Amino acid sequence: MQEELQKIDTAPIEALLEMHREQEQLKGLLAKAEGTKGKVAEAVYARVRKDYEGRLEALEAKARPLREKAKAEQARLQPLHERVRKAQEDARLDVEELKFRHEVGELKEDEFAKRRTALEETLAQRERDFLAADALAQRFVSVVGAAPLGPPPAADAAPEPPTAPRMKAPEAQVPPPLPSGAPPPLPSGGLPQEDPTVAAARGKAQTEPQTIPGGVIEGTVMAKFATLVSLDGNPPQEYRLGPRTSLGRVRENEISIQKPSVSRKHAVIALMPEGYVITDLDSGNGTFVNDERVKTRKLQDGDKVRLGDRAFVFKLTGR
Repeated sequence: MQEELQKIDTAPIEALLEMHREQEQLKGLLAKAEGTKGKVAEAVYARVRKDYEGRLEALEAKARPLREKAKAEQARLQPLHERVRKAQEDARLDVEELKFRHEVGELKEDEFAKRRTALEETLAQRERDFLAADALAQRFVSVVGAAPLGPPPAADAAPEPPTAPRMKAPEAQVPPPLPSGAPPPLPSGGLPQEDPTVAAARGKAQTEPQTIPGGVIEGTVMAKFATLVSLDGNPPQEYRLGPRTSLGRVRENEISIQKPSVSRKHAVIALMPEGYVITDLDSGNGTFVNDERVKTRKLQDGDKVRLGDRAFVFKLTGR
């Protein structure tokens, strides 16, 4: 499995990340030039600005073919990633089945111990394979966004289960919080790209009446807007929340999270009179706020939100 993963070419995303760093440096120079342009002749400022903007355009032109190559490699990785996940799940079920057969008295102690050792070694290897494949998949997502869904299933295909596969009980490990008041820089200029479902969510009217289980939002003019900042990407992605934002695995959600541990319709975050409230939609693996499983919870600035194995920080920001 490791050999197959090593055949995935990561050179395009490495190059894109380097271009993104250059792009951010140029944008910083542009901002500084804008703030100090009064110290020089207007013609000098115009020449400097034109130079920076031209270099930004050149970077974007170089990025386009690299982005296409990265998407092609991501498409090659997608079925491998799913195959590794399935192998891990099958190995976990094999161990669980063996223990169950022992509990009901089918297996003697010596036979059980021998078979358990072999199955647990297989499971450990499958888990290592999945971690490697998942880490690689997330690197691609952080640069070019989530991979597109495959072709629609055949008419006689079995329907997808309504909830995600159950995860193991999560460990209470809290990642270090992001610096207060300074969300990480957003990808710009197409490097890396944001998931189109998130971009669509941003276009929704901020005063549109919305309804969620447990309450109704009237047409409220927000003095502040809120964001979810992903803790899994590098660089992390920031998702701006509307009056009602659905989260889940399928593309119909405003925020689509392409992870097996996330249910199709996992949770919703809505602006209520008392503030932003997250509601779990009977998901398979649960919704957690600060590592506590919740059904409904008002969110506070800096709260850690986790859906399946995807973690975010909730942040309130001025208009």
